[in-house]
Amino acid sequence: MKSGLSYSELLLTKVRTTDQQDYIYLWTITNTASLRNEVLGVTRFSGLFPPSSWYVRTVNQFIPSSWETGQYNITVFTDYEDDVFEFIFNHNNEKTVQVNVTRRLPDLTVTHVNASVTADDVQAYLNVSFTVENVGKGVTTEAPWFDSLYISPHAHFSQSNTIWLGDFPHRVNLGSGKQYSIDTGPIRINRDLFGQRFIFVKTNTYGSVTENDLKSNIRSSGNVTFPQVLPNLVVANFTLLSRKVALLSDSEVSLKWTVENNGTGSTLKKSWQDAVYLSKSQTVQNNSTKLADAFFRQAISPGQSYTKVSFTKLPSDISGTYYFVLKVNEDGSIVEKGSQMNNLAWIRAEILPKPLPDLAVVDISFVFEEKRRFLTVYWSVANFGSSMREPLTWVDSVTISSSKGVIDGKDAHVMASETVTAKLDEQQEYQLSAALQISDNIIGNLWNLK
Repeated sequence: MKSGLSYSELLLTKVRTTDQQDYIYLWTITNTASLRNEVLGVTRFSGLFPPSSWYVRTVNQFIPSSWETGQYNITVFTDYEDDVFEFIFNHNNEKTVQVNVTRRLPDLTVTHVNASVTADDVQAYLNVSFTVENVGKGVTTEAPWFDSLYISPHAHFSQSNTIWLGDFPHRVNLGSGKQYSIDTGPIRINRDLFGQRFIFVKTNTYGSVTENDLKSNIRSSGNVTFPQVLPNLVVANFTLLSRKVALLSDSEVSLKWTVENNGTGSTLKKSWQDAVYLSKSQTVQNNSTKLADAFFRQAISPGQSYTKVSFTKLPSDISGTYYFVLKVNEDGSIVEKGSQMNNLAWIRAEILPKPLPDLAVVDISFVFEEKRRFLTVYWSVANFGSSMREPLTWVDSVTISSSKGVIDGKDAHVMASETVTAKLDEQQEYQLSAALQISDNIIGNLWNLK
């Protein structure tokens, strides 16, 4: 609000001339603190002014709220521009009085803050309503200004440990004793904010309104509790589908697992990875072998689950007691609620060495044409071991040697080689032959070896 001053009692001017003009200037020569010097008003007199007559002028001036509290000098000048010739009688053309001015400032105060929290499987939401009242004597003149919302883990406001949630503008000036209320509506809260928190409202955040007191500009709602909206992936089932068949090294196995989300939040279509390891213990060790990876990118809401079947092959050089260890959300890319011990599951299994085939030469014969020195060799090979699970490739060689059982050295000569690709069952045989031209320098009793 602005204050009014009336100066009618300050002016009593006697001019004994006719047909003259008076200008009245109202000046403020202020307190030494501000050194303000302003013309408050001007009055004008025109016409005859007989001796011993007088006139009264009244000037009403509203004092701006920007004036500081203090003592001011108000001076009234008559005939300020010397329009009237007064000879030597112009020494009484001014008069000064002192007035005390008290500055009337607004005082914005947060009088009420109410906060409530709701949540779904995505995140929590904060709803805040608050009221701001001008408890000062003056009217605000600097609209708009901003009120701000903060969240903090502490009951006492400190800019360094609060998180700003938003600004809310107020665009209309506020009179003394007046108030306004704001309802923020739902504000999304990040998932990493949960537990007990304090909500603060700060009015006139950026100081655009000149106030009498700033101590009441901040108010807290008291503590509110935010739920922990996070998924919790739990292994519900982990099965070795080929359990009824003896597990052999270097063989394929089928694994199936089901994972449930028994947390309070969705996985939000973020990607994560499940992995299966082969380990000598019930946990994943540095020397464990990763058998399979499974990648996921889908929103699993609380109460929902997913199932994965993975086919993998065992190492070829193992045997004994092993554990298939499932590790869900292996890389931790999904932030989960509580401990992740329920992300592990294991299956104990006995793994036998892989049975091998056993090739043996079961028959060998030859026909030698001495005149042409032409040798034809016939041989049969049988598999006395386990059946081959897939086609294999190997080489049969025909060697002649002057010593029985010697297949290398200076007395042995590799005469032919045959590449064989086959998938032999147990006891299955095959026959091959090779035609050889024997050199003239090879003489004597010779042994035919493969």
